[in-house]
Order: sequence, then C-alpha cells, then structure tokens
Amino acid sequence: MKQTLSSLGVGLLLAVLVIFLLLAAQFPVYEAAFVVLSTIPAVVCGVIFMLLITRTTLNVQSFMGAIMAIGVAVANAILLIIFAEERRRAGNTSTVAAIHGAQTRMRPILMTSMAMIAGMIPMALDLAREPSRRCLSDAPSSAGCSLPPLRLC
Repeated sequence: MKQTLSSLGVGLLLAVLVIFLLLAAQFPVYEAAFVVLSTIPAVVCGVIFMLLITRTTLNVQSFMGAIMAIGVAVANAILLIIFAEERRRAGNTSTVAAIHGAQTRMRPILMTSMAMIAGMIPMALDLAREPSRRCLSDAPSSAGCSLPPLRLC
C-alpha cells in the first residue's frame, strides 16, 4: 500500500511537470502557467479538509479522487485564462478581461465541478461496490471486505 501511494505521488508530480511544460508552450508568458498551477494547492487543501471531515484515510481511492479533482481544477483554470486572454487581446484591460472571463465562465466551471462531485460520491461513500462486499461501520472484519470498514461518525 505504501509503495502504491508513493508511486501515485510520483505520477502526480510527473503529471504536474508535464502540465507545466504544456502550459509553458501554450501561453506566451510563464506567469499564465504558474497561475493555472496555483489551483493545485487549493485543491489539495480541499481534499485534506474533506478527508479530515469524513475521517477517511489517504488510500488509493482517495488519492485517485484527488488526482481527478486536480485535473478538473486545472482544466477549469485553463479555460478561464484562455477566455480572459482573448478578451485582453481584444482591447480590454487585464482587470476587465479577468472579471468578464470569470463572469462568463463561472456557469460552465460550476457545472463541470458539480458533475465531478456527483460522479465521485458513490466512490467516496463506498457505494460503487456490490452490496454483499460493502462494509458497514459495525460489521465484523470477517464479513468478506477487502478494505477496512467505513467509519461513520
């Protein structure tokens, strides 16, 4: 398990590096790439916060969920920055372009985020497995569950 998590961590770092290189090639200035990557710490803080609230450990499923959340956040940031950059090139100031971009792209960003959350709820609540393999908080460990039981508050 420890080796799997460390491999996922290395994969995440490599993915961030590749994302940065692609963004540096896409945008004429490196600042835009750094702005897009600045969403990653916010997502990590949100993931840690939710893990603490739900009293869930960092396991393979939660790590994969964190990677998916980072991917959605980076994609949304790229869309927002591209839209604002187009408005700035059309003659608007940077502030006006950023505000207009945020106002225009807010609905699609929220829709994408809500779709991701709705798609991840079954995995987060352990509803994805068949009922005979699902663990409850008071079920004995010999109930045929391969994962530790879900601890409810």
